[in-house]
Amino acid sequence: MRDLLLSVKKSSSDVLSALLEDVVALNDKKLSSAVKNLQAQLKKLLDSSQGTSTPLRSEHDLHHSTLRTTVVAQKVELRKQKSNLSKKDSAYSELLKQFYDLIEIYFSDTLINPKDLFLHEVFLYDLKSPHRDVFMPKPRFAIERALSAPHDYLDCECCVPA
Repeated sequence: MRDLLLSVKKSSSDVLSALLEDVVALNDKKLSSAVKNLQAQLKKLLDSSQGTSTPLRSEHDLHHSTLRTTVVAQKVELRKQKSNLSKKDSAYSELLKQFYDLIEIYFSDTLINPKDLFLHEVFLYDLKSPHRDVFMPKPRFAIERALSAPHDYLDCECCVPA
């Protein structure tokens, strides 16, 4: 969910327009009126910027941030710097923030955290756990097991268990 919401924050006006059309097509009563209002505001904003062929971009878009390097006492420092936004881009950023807030509230009200459900361990599988055992081995356990059951490692007749 976090990645989805962050990608919405960085989307351009043509992507947001298609996204709003898809949300309206869902026919959800909670979202439809607010999204139609945002769609009308976006259309009005896009009609006012007909002269340019590039889509409007938000303040969170990578297009508006630059890296600035400075050398101080023989050390290089990198800093991110935001470039100035045009009035239309700042208006688009505000519209995008409204949509972001709307879908964030909608998702938090609609979706349920699966870890809060009863017996979630039965149908929810945590992928981190198996990888943790592989990439962070326990050498003490491996040595104790090898000493207590050498036939598993040596595979010879003298070490066959009784």
